[in-house]
Amino acid sequence: MHFLLMFLIVATAIFGLVGLLSSRGSGGAPASAHLPEYTGILSGLSFLANGKLFRKHAGDSGTQEINSQFVQAIEDRQARSDELNAWKEGTSFAISMNGAMKGKGTRSLSFASATYRDAGHLLYALQDQSAGGLFELDLSTGTEKRLLHRQRLNIDGLRLHSDPGFLLCSQRAPNGIANVSMLNLETLELRELTRGETSDLWPCAVPGARNSLVFQSSGIARGPHGQAMAFGPSSIQLLDIDRGELTTVLENPELDFLQPRVAPTGELLYLQRPYEGQQYSTGKAATDILLMPFRLLRALFHYLNFFSLMYSRKPLTSASGPQFDQDAKSIIVQGKRLEAEAALKRGTQMFGVPALAPASWQLFERDQQGRTRLLAQHVVAFDVAKDGTILYSNGFGVFALRSGYRPQLVLKDHLIGDVQIRPE
Repeated sequence: MHFLLMFLIVATAIFGLVGLLSSRGSGGAPASAHLPEYTGILSGLSFLANGKLFRKHAGDSGTQEINSQFVQAIEDRQARSDELNAWKEGTSFAISMNGAMKGKGTRSLSFASATYRDAGHLLYALQDQSAGGLFELDLSTGTEKRLLHRQRLNIDGLRLHSDPGFLLCSQRAPNGIANVSMLNLETLELRELTRGETSDLWPCAVPGARNSLVFQSSGIARGPHGQAMAFGPSSIQLLDIDRGELTTVLENPELDFLQPRVAPTGELLYLQRPYEGQQYSTGKAATDILLMPFRLLRALFHYLNFFSLMYSRKPLTSASGPQFDQDAKSIIVQGKRLEAEAALKRGTQMFGVPALAPASWQLFERDQQGRTRLLAQHVVAFDVAKDGTILYSNGFGVFALRSGYRPQLVLKDHLIGDVQIRPE
């Protein structure tokens, strides 16, 4: 009888321990059965992927691409031009120097960044090689409004200021310099807040401090002719706009600190990854010398292939089919190209979703006392809601993270870049 009683006590203890462990995630978080509802945050969630903007609707499991009316008008004009020049098809007039067909309409303008002005309006920057603009989309009517559009305007990293009448952004120059700027959404006056030989990106206002903001910054290494050769490790800087004072928050010569965000409760959120500088070793120089004859032969082949297309309209190789869609293979995030095929071969998964970024791409939280805490790995981009909920992307999926709970998969798609949460 005593043995049976002891057996029941031990069995009950083991069962309770197993249940406790199964109901806890990392850091003592409750199980997914008790996870909060994220429907409100996911309503209107948007993300960027290689120059395209997508948005998730409430109650819809899929996503929809947002098409700019301005870009569509350009494409329509290009299509009419293609019709007028259709007679050139099949002749040498339709072939460019690289062997590609000329005159075919391509999407020259692409989405560089996006953010919500409020629950009903989405701001986004469009740009191409020579011009750029800022546009506002009314989500209820689908009407697009052009706010700015001019030559050599290259802005990204859009984030609304704590004063909703102002927009923070990074303004890039052709020489590699990027300055933090602030746009008055009423007067459309664009004011530079930082200057110098640096690349200052991803500005974010500090809640409760109207004239303070944080941003990532890296130095620029230039060649003998002034061209940008490399960028130094990214640090996080705090700017007092009124005083014009800069304070270094995080800096390490071996690490990049990226995309700073300040949570409503005051914690600093940021991405961290190993810094990969410009490296050119003796081994690389020897490899380049050995490969030089093959590269010259490849250049000669493409040169002869061009003339073959010009005069006989036949390529020198039968492998001249349609080009593979690069958007389905890779994505550029924070200046690094992440290859989807390589990620799938690695087999690393998060909740059944492949991880595009390596484990060294990490999301950290830093409290006001300077203590840091690792929140997630394999992070490509993230955003934080007003209630403190974090949505982050690993490249193939979006996960919701709330204090005291494990991450939860809330959206699965192919190649997800910058993530934006719509205000509730």
